[in-house]
Amino acid sequence: MTPSLSITLLVLAVLLAADIIVVLYILLKKWWFIAAQKHRDFIHRIFTNNVPHPDHEQIRILFSNRYDRTILIEAFIELTQAVSINPETTKIIHSEYYRTRCDKRAHKRLHSLSRYTRIAAATELSYFSNDTSRCIIENCFTKERNWLVRFYFAYALTVIRHPSSIPLIAESLIGAPEWYRNKVSILICKFDTASYQYIDTLIYRPEIEVCELLYAMAHEFTSTKLAAYLLVNIESPDRKRIYGAAAAMKTRYFNMLVDNRYLNHNDPEIRKLAIEATVNVPTEHTIALLLPILNDRINERTTVNAITTIITAHPGLTPLLINAYDSKEFHSNRNAILSVLSNRAEYLILKLHSPDNNKIRHILTDIISAEYLSTLISFLNRNHDLDLENELLDIIKKALTAQPSIASHLELYLNDRILNKLNLKRALPPPAAPRTQPHPFRRLVLNAALLVLFLSGPALYVLTQWESLFTQPFFQTFKDFIFKFNYVLIYYFFFLNAFYLGLLFLSSLGSLKQARYSRVKKNALLFEKKFMPSISIIAPAYNEEATIIESVNSLLNLWYPEYELIVVNDGSKDRTADTLIDYFTLEKVDIVYTETISTKPLLAIYRNPSLPKLTVINKINGGKADSLNAGINIARGEYVCSIDADSLLEKDALMKIAASSLDIEVETVAAGGNVLPINGCTIRRGSIESFGTPRHPLAVFQMVEYFRAFMAGRIGWASLHCLLIISGAFGLFSRKRIMEIGGYLTSSGQYHQDTVGEDMELVVRLSKHMHEINVPFNINYSYNANCWTEVPEKHSIFFKQRDRWHRGLIEIVSFHHKMIFNRRYGRIGIISLPYFIAFEIFGPWIELLGFISVAAAVSLGLLDMMTVLLLFIATIMTGTFISAASLIIAGQEIRYFTLKETMKLIGYAILENFGFRQVVSLWRCNSYINILRSKSGWGSMVRKGFGESKHRPVPSLPAQTKSAGNSP
Repeated sequence: MTPSLSITLLVLAVLLAADIIVVLYILLKKWWFIAAQKHRDFIHRIFTNNVPHPDHEQIRILFSNRYDRTILIEAFIELTQAVSINPETTKIIHSEYYRTRCDKRAHKRLHSLSRYTRIAAATELSYFSNDTSRCIIENCFTKERNWLVRFYFAYALTVIRHPSSIPLIAESLIGAPEWYRNKVSILICKFDTASYQYIDTLIYRPEIEVCELLYAMAHEFTSTKLAAYLLVNIESPDRKRIYGAAAAMKTRYFNMLVDNRYLNHNDPEIRKLAIEATVNVPTEHTIALLLPILNDRINERTTVNAITTIITAHPGLTPLLINAYDSKEFHSNRNAILSVLSNRAEYLILKLHSPDNNKIRHILTDIISAEYLSTLISFLNRNHDLDLENELLDIIKKALTAQPSIASHLELYLNDRILNKLNLKRALPPPAAPRTQPHPFRRLVLNAALLVLFLSGPALYVLTQWESLFTQPFFQTFKDFIFKFNYVLIYYFFFLNAFYLGLLFLSSLGSLKQARYSRVKKNALLFEKKFMPSISIIAPAYNEEATIIESVNSLLNLWYPEYELIVVNDGSKDRTADTLIDYFTLEKVDIVYTETISTKPLLAIYRNPSLPKLTVINKINGGKADSLNAGINIARGEYVCSIDADSLLEKDALMKIAASSLDIEVETVAAGGNVLPINGCTIRRGSIESFGTPRHPLAVFQMVEYFRAFMAGRIGWASLHCLLIISGAFGLFSRKRIMEIGGYLTSSGQYHQDTVGEDMELVVRLSKHMHEINVPFNINYSYNANCWTEVPEKHSIFFKQRDRWHRGLIEIVSFHHKMIFNRRYGRIGIISLPYFIAFEIFGPWIELLGFISVAAAVSLGLLDMMTVLLLFIATIMTGTFISAASLIIAGQEIRYFTLKETMKLIGYAILENFGFRQVVSLWRCNSYINILRSKSGWGSMVRKGFGESKHRPVPSLPAQTKSAGNSP
């Protein structure tokens, strides 16, 4: 059915008006924000100036205006947690708050139907509390049925810290969800003395929820009653109580846990906790207890790490291990003892001139034969004592005679002077790993699918127009087919853009909800001890020499309570590894770790004791996914954050992406954040000093594209619980769940399959796994957590990047084809995957057919005004509206750009619909052909770097491709 011209013109006029309104709204909002920011800065100065005698009248005037009053209250709450405000100013603020009846309005909001309004009211009252407000919050708390709101009410009562609130909050734990119990138990401990005194009331209650609360208290308080309670519970038949008691004992009551009863317990988890507790009791007796259990294969790594930690902190205990090594009593544990002594190899070398010279030489020989060479190599490369050097080299030469394979390690890392003395030559680094090829059957299916797509149009026309095929000339039939095919394309584009508009609507609601909830998450809450999960940031690096120092410096200075950084050099051909080693003064170390996920071999692990957060891994090239798996094996955090090594996180980005999970009542298995082009920004010492839009047009187009994809797309997908793409440049994943599914997809793993779209594939497989084990889960997207990365400014590199992205999408969908239209996998199988097939994989081909059809229509004179208008509306006008509207969502949080730069982005948001998007879409057809031609690989991108770096120059070093040691 063809719409009338009048209706078409009306729709065109409405869309044009909508585009104009959106553009004007963006500009007006930007102007308003600039003006409002100046006003906010003025109000903030009232507090930060900390004048002895604040202007009471000025504060009174501000409180008389509703808008100013709101800003003043928010500023007061924020600054209360960050700086010390003049007590007189605080008194005046409180006085005006009650004089203007703000408390009464907040009391009413506590009964609102909106969850957020209730939460915001409770948070506000907690900082302007009196007995009346506290009693009202307590009353609302007991009646509240929503667990998320109840959690925020509990936090508000924790801020007030009145002892009468403790029984109410404690009682709410009974029958509560696990996430609520874990968080609120921590809050109850913050009542300090009052919660300590409440132990007597709780200790005789039998409920498991109360038991968990007492365990949380045992982590915070030292009490003889709690100690006795833990001893009773660790003998309980209930496994959950046993583990909870043991974990609590490990924190504060470790002396009770360092006992043969628990070190040799039947349960390996209890043994592990007891072994971990020994590091808090560094005595000869502790070493004597640990040595016999080194043969515990389940906890060997834990035991080795515990002994290593003890003797590193207390070197005087090392002789105990030296004596134990040759003792018949510990003969079966010699290898484990040797792995501990290898970390004290420098201590042993310095003892070569001691009376126990023969014993020391024997141990050093065994260390070399076992290929625990990291400490020895590090010592030789920086040693200046020729006597020690010659004696150590004499030991190495004898070991080389008996075991020539040792030479391969030494030839890679020892400096040239030492190699000459050993008559060895510099070795070349191992070659890059070969890539697996796409499965032949999948290529056959992709070929067949493409053929079906091309034939479906003519076939459908033949079936519907069968009678007229033999009654009119072929040329007339061809013209009729072209005419009708154009309308099929119009309906396709209308349907696609209607779907995009729906996502845009959901994205706007989702971003608004996130923005509101982020305002009630105060710093004091987020930095509560053990409140936020520990995170291991894993940054794979391949030829990132130009940006690696700035990126690592940035990642080492994030605003987050507990995290570590693991940089994985994936066999770079440039000086990425050398640059890191020299700049951060890293040394090769032997680390005992378990290779839970199979990866390409690790060549070396580097650390600096003065930078405990940083670990650098050097490995054979295996691709980005393989590098991430290597980092996961060594990571210790509850979550792992994957980030590209050429990216910079804003200081609070990690906090924002992790804090978003606080508003979700089910397990968050993955979360994503924004990725924005850093081109145009000024970088100094790993931090963004000033923001700006890129100068190169291609980079600006990509910035607009990123805004549209993230702001108008992924927020909406997350709202539908259908999000399948977490950008590899910045994503957060549950380490436990990743380990359960075997890590990222690689040829080294259980599936023996590579993909260049490792980020999306992991999310798909995580979703599949959670559905199969029937555990409720969420994949979240944080619209205000920003990661900045360098985007290509050369067309050749840009198209290679997009080629890799699209090949990855095709590989993933074909690999997980059994999930498509499978109700077992919920909305992901019914909505997400079919969408990617219809609009992302085959959409570019449909667009290509559309261009061919339009060109044919033009040549045949079939392209009338109606068709042109409908195509213009379905593609250009709707696309312009979505691109421009995405800037509105971005503007809620990303307010870095000037008015001029905002106008520039609006201009490019319009221009990208006139060629850029079409060219990118058509290039994906080439990617489809590439995958049919078996093209594979991660690829590389030539980096310009983040501007002029100020770090010191890096001298030339031998290729860093050393073995990581004999790790199990």
